[in-house]
Amino acid sequence: MIYISILSISCTSKSKHENYIDITIQTSREYTPEERAKIREALKRFNENVEIVDNQYLITAKSGDEIGIPNEFFYIFKMGIDDTNDLIRESDKDWELAEPN
Repeated sequence: MIYISILSISCTSKSKHENYIDITIQTSREYTPEERAKIREALKRFNENVEIVDNQYLITAKSGDEIGIPNEFFYIFKMGIDDTNDLIRESDKDWELAEPN
């Protein structure tokens, strides 16, 4: 199991957000309630930059720095979006096959 540890929130000039959420991945412990709140905030920032276009999720941010989260964390979320889009495309193919001609 992978745990994501929130080390701190600090300001950075790389982010358009006043508070940059600094997150590292580790496998040695569970999250504290405070860390869970910070993870929810990181996910909220990511989700604010996702749109639906042509039945697919589109990420409008180019990096984690742009939204105030580490790039490593950004790409973990992005992998979830990519997998979801793959499932949607496969589902769309199944529907096309099931439609009568």
